[in-house]
Amino acid sequence: ENMFSWTMTLSCEHGHFSSANYTVTRLLRLEEDGRVGKFMGFSTDAIHSILGHILYVTDLNYYGADELSVQICDDGSPSLCDTKTLPVSIRPINDAPVWTSEQRPLSTGEDEALSIGRFISLHDLDSYDNDIFVTISVQYGLLTCPTVPTSVTFVQGTGEADKEVQLTGPVQFLNELVSQLLYHPPPYWNTEKVSLVDSVTFFVDDRGFSDYLHLPNVTGGEEAGEQGVAVYGSVSVSSLTDNTTLFVTVQEGVNNVPYVTVPGAEYKMLPCESGIGRVSITRFTQLPPKEDTCGVIESIARIDLLEDTLHTLIGISVHDVDIDTNNQDGIFD
Repeated sequence: ENMFSWTMTLSCEHGHFSSANYTVTRLLRLEEDGRVGKFMGFSTDAIHSILGHILYVTDLNYYGADELSVQICDDGSPSLCDTKTLPVSIRPINDAPVWTSEQRPLSTGEDEALSIGRFISLHDLDSYDNDIFVTISVQYGLLTCPTVPTSVTFVQGTGEADKEVQLTGPVQFLNELVSQLLYHPPPYWNTEKVSLVDSVTFFVDDRGFSDYLHLPNVTGGEEAGEQGVAVYGSVSVSSLTDNTTLFVTVQEGVNNVPYVTVPGAEYKMLPCESGIGRVSITRFTQLPPKEDTCGVIESIARIDLLEDTLHTLIGISVHDVDIDTNNQDGIFD
């Protein structure tokens, strides 16, 4: 027996071989990116010892079926070999979805929209075409989205002047929507004036997934052969989540028109020009916007006085949202 040596060859399709043992690492010859491993031994005990230190590692993020081919050949003349195939079923684990985002605070000007979708994207290795759940919320401003992919469904919000939106859809189309997302600061609002930084929070729940795997079934007996009929196995994994926050500073830069309020004025609340709370004040608009409506004066009651009498001007006030401390958010209460 000592006159012989044996060569063992291991191969697989969806993994690779390695060893944490230094001696075995030197003896193991890897080919085809580690999918084939060969080593030689001068006794069956040596073969078994080396086998005990070899690791089979599945390809990253792969699940399904694989086959391990094990071949042993002697160095006789002629050389004789035996090969066995070991079926492997690789069941999935759920990889967490991940938001990739800009870490530094973002910046926009007063009353200027910011294309915030340029600074964030969503990744999920396991989602494929499955719908996942996303929530996007803003603390002070508003969010809009110019167009909505047909494969995305709004659970909450509409994509027009929302404080929070809840969405479902495949990752590809959710990223398409997020890429168009616009942030709008509150009207007349800037970080220096209110000593606040706005924040937009992104949350994702992949809701887990269920799938069917094409797994080989091994049946015994010579009639059935070594490899039986392929069957489908059902798997289900629990959901994972991720969240991140983008911070936005709003730079001062817009000089807003001061306005006068007078007693006896009748106002009519109409939609502001932009539909998101920002307003270009004209000489007819006398109130700052309330949500997404602006006050327009319809009439002013006449003041009736007696000749040669004094009258105190009561009820007249002047406001400038750029410096008003009692109305810093620009919202009329």
